[in-house]
Amino acid sequence: AKLQSFEITGKTNQVNFICSFLDSNVKRQIIHNDEIPPHISVGPVQPPFSIWEKVTNSLKFDNACVNVEEISQSGVFCAVTDAAIRMEFDPKTLKTIGRRPEDPIEGVMGIAQFTTAHSKLSKRLGLTFNCFNEIGLNTYTHMVRTNKDLTRTSIGKVPTNGKISYTHEISITENHAIVCNVPLYFDQEMITTNKGLLQSLRYEPSDGAKIHVFDLEGKKPVQTFETEAFWCYHHVNAYEEETEDGNSIVLDLLAYEDADFANGPHGYLLLDNMKTEEGRMKQMRESTLWRFTMNLDGSNRILKPEKKVMLDPKSNLPLSIELGTVSPEVSQKPYKYLYAFTGFNEGRLGYVDWSLLKQNAQTGAFEGSWFEEFAYPGEPIFVPDPDGTEEDDGVVLCSVYDSRRNENFLLVLDGKSMQELARAYTGIFLPPGFHGKFFPK
Repeated sequence: AKLQSFEITGKTNQVNFICSFLDSNVKRQIIHNDEIPPHISVGPVQPPFSIWEKVTNSLKFDNACVNVEEISQSGVFCAVTDAAIRMEFDPKTLKTIGRRPEDPIEGVMGIAQFTTAHSKLSKRLGLTFNCFNEIGLNTYTHMVRTNKDLTRTSIGKVPTNGKISYTHEISITENHAIVCNVPLYFDQEMITTNKGLLQSLRYEPSDGAKIHVFDLEGKKPVQTFETEAFWCYHHVNAYEEETEDGNSIVLDLLAYEDADFANGPHGYLLLDNMKTEEGRMKQMRESTLWRFTMNLDGSNRILKPEKKVMLDPKSNLPLSIELGTVSPEVSQKPYKYLYAFTGFNEGRLGYVDWSLLKQNAQTGAFEGSWFEEFAYPGEPIFVPDPDGTEEDDGVVLCSVYDSRRNENFLLVLDGKSMQELARAYTGIFLPPGFHGKFFPK
């Protein structure tokens, strides 16, 4: 994993950039042995690792390469992934402090192995929450609170009957946390074969999907809703609202009709497919915005999603999106706009035209985009204008790879128009990343 940080000074508009490899056991093994150490890889590797190599080395695996977080507003910053790994680092220098001990979680009897790379901060409580999957005599999905003293407590659990869903993100509202147990399950083939993690995931659509709502205080029973089978990487936002029928939660996420994007032959960025035009033309499209409305006071527990497909205004083709984000000012509140990535600009096939998009979450309509040929953006991050009066007053930040210069730059877009305001080149190439966060001073 390689951490990167952009610090923007408001008075001079100067951008200070630093980057640093996470000083992990994996990194040290690569340097010492001049090869990638055996582990349970995301995709297939050649030559394949043996079962013994994967099992023994995975116990020491610490390559937290997916996201960063501050734990419960404690000043402790960590790099994280979907495994129960937290690598602490100094946010000013990016120097690695070390792997945080995985202390027992109060209320979890077995092994809390699988979590998500997207813990969520409760604005009301100032505490972070995340789900963990317990493996033991029985299997459960827990919602876990990290307390101010950094101890952890399960605030509720639901049985999973021996099936562990691959869950990458949760959502949180003022009073609740939400996890989706979708019918995409971990399978022992990730250890016994060379398929890798994603290709070995098992999709069983006949199970349908379950959405669990946990009370943040842990005082009320978990409420479970059922819906059609789907899969999702990322959530967009969730909030509570009062209606004539009672208290409800609105959950917006980026959903797929099936799991082919994860475990199909033309799923996410399989290297052999990316090497040929034919393979890239078959690359699976990303997700679309789905909205679930859950009435907490009613008796209906069967949900039907509202699917908000965005059309490109030029081609009139449907647009697929991923890595959706909203202004932190409207996180956990009703909102209007989301910002996202697509590898299919204007709906074109081929996975070579990457762009950033703005969508109206209320209507599903296209609101703007940024595209530049031979430039490859990552996740957009919205930073609100402290003097702004509207939701989209602010800027969109994104780390972009310029293939013509073999160099990355920080892109700054106007949050309203999606027009470029500035860019700052780093002078180096940065490996493609997944996620990041804006931390105000």
